[in-house]
Amino acid sequence: MWNIAIASAMLPRDRTRDMWMAMRRRPTGRLLTGLGLACVVGSFVLLVAMALAMVNEIYAWPRP
Repeated sequence: MWNIAIASAMLPRDRTRDMWMAMRRRPTGRLLTGLGLACVVGSFVLLVAMALAMVNEIYAWPRP
């Protein structure tokens, strides 16, 4: 949603309205946008989880 807001700030008003109408008219565009956002968020969460696992392996308690 933020990239639409930034594009609306940069583009002229009529092109922004056309882009909004095209995005709201087609459900496939919204579905693709949601899938892309889910992929980005999922990859970021996976990266954070892998970093936490690596830190946990490095600073693990010495096992008896």
